[in-house]
Amino acid sequence: MTKDSTASLGLLIFRLALGFTFIMHGFQKAFLNGPAAQGAIFAKMGIPAPELSAYFTIGAELIGGIMLLLGIGTRIAAAAITIAMAGAYIFVHVNAPFIIDPKTGAGFEYVFVLGMAAIMFILVGGGKYSIDALLPHRGAKKS
Repeated sequence: MTKDSTASLGLLIFRLALGFTFIMHGFQKAFLNGPAAQGAIFAKMGIPAPELSAYFTIGAELIGGIMLLLGIGTRIAAAAITIAMAGAYIFVHVNAPFIIDPKTGAGFEYVFVLGMAAIMFILVGGGKYSIDALLPHRGAKKS
């Protein structure tokens, strides 16, 4: 395997793992909690516009996770996920320690790593093994 192929395979594996993680979080909020209940949970956390925030987060996590998994609209999906993770940090985890406190369960490292992973996909896109790679790019030079 070439260095490029190895890097592309690593990117694929990480994109699949991150996409699956967000699909599961979005599924929980959408179908196990439900948008209204998730909005109530967000309200108790002091998140502004809790119902709207719940719908945005569900969309970012569930739809964005599916998009990441498939590698289609990767940068857009990653941007929505980054916004959701920034909101989670700002409105929920800002006063928590970095590492999860076993007594309180508070900590922000998980949100931090997920947000940074999403930023990475904004910067690099879906990679060679993605639907994005199969699509013609606007403004691309033809040889």
